Amino acid sequence: MIIGRTWALTAKHVLPVVEADKIGQVLKVIAHPTLDLALVQIAELKGTVKFARRMPRFGDKLNAIGWHLGAEKLWTEGRAGRFGKMSCEVMPGCSGGAVFNDQNELVGIIKNVYMQAVIDRMMGRRTQFGTHVPHMAGYTPITKDVRTWIRESLKEYYEEARKNRR
Repeated sequence: MIIGRTWALTAKHVLPVVEADKIGQVLKVIAHPTLDLALVQIAELKGTVKFARRMPRFGDKLNAIGWHLGAEKLWTEGRAGRFGKMSCEVMPGCSGGAVFNDQNELVGIIKNVYMQAVIDRMMGRRTQFGTHVPHMAGYTPITKDVRTWIRESLKEYYEEARKNRR
């Protein structure tokens, strides 16, 4: 998700498959030390998003956008669950996509999909394992701490770049 003139925020686990020819020339990657988040500097981006002022509460309306296996754009609605979960029906390959509140403000980055068959097994129900019927997805919330990490990481990057130019 584009968060600045040349910066995007994505899920860290998708970095190995980032294809420069699709998104532009990747100049720099800053990975979060513990969360599934990464800042990616790209030579040329257009547009930015606004960060939400508050985290979604249980039951709040959410919208998720991702690219199913890198091919088709998927926009889906759902509700906020507990502990970084949501009922937006995203599919494998949507990791790194955005989660917005009903004000179109960024509240998180998609990080995983819980397949219905996995949930059924956990609940003791019998289903064919691996069935691609999404039920729930997880996202990394853009908390105050995450916003601070973004701000501090970019500040450190630009200070270092200034020193190197001298």
